[in-house]
Amino acid sequence: MSAVLILGLAACLGLSDSDRRYNSGVKLLEEGFYQEAIAEFDLAIFTNVSYAPAYHNRALAEERIGRLASALKDYSKAIELDLSIAIAYAALNGLRNKLGDLQMPYLT
Repeated sequence: MSAVLILGLAACLGLSDSDRRYNSGVKLLEEGFYQEAIAEFDLAIFTNVSYAPAYHNRALAEERIGRLASALKDYSKAIELDLSIAIAYAALNGLRNKLGDLQMPYLT
């Protein structure tokens, strides 16, 4: 019910389709529905290929289900699109560290 309320509110506030999909993905991510969250972030990115937060949150969901190569790509894309996403730098470097990737330079 709360997801319906959020989406209904988003529509009333005039949010774009990509924003509605992103918000839905965030809720699903918070609830632990990672595959479903990825699908929503995919749709947000499809409608706005420059949506850096969607790439970042899709990477979080991908990392949680073990799709680490995809997560690395999405963290990197989020940073490429928006250098101010400091949390993506930390997540990218943490994942590289987890994978033992010592050959790739760490971002600061």
